Amino acid sequence: MHVINGKKFDPDTSEQLHSSGSWQACSRPDGELTVYRSKKGTVWAVFRYWPNEFGAQHVETVADDATVRRLCESLNRPSALESTFGELEEG
Repeated sequence: MHVINGKKFDPDTSEQLHSSGSWQACSRPDGELTVYRSKKGTVWAVFRYWPNEFGAQHVETVADDATVRRLCESLNRPSALESTFGELEEG
């Protein structure tokens, strides 16, 4: 269960739209990104990686189309964008 912007989001009751990367990664670009759609239709995501081998795991949770899109773009994950929002237009 995750709380984002004062609302609870449950991966067990949400539809998983995308998953890539590794939760064991030690760099942000290689971290695990999982994108979901809640029963109410809200797109939300969980992103995790280890910033260093001795620290705590970094876990970032975001919700809403614009914020999830920015996270996917910042990680350069076109497959996450396409599986969540549809085919990307070529630039």
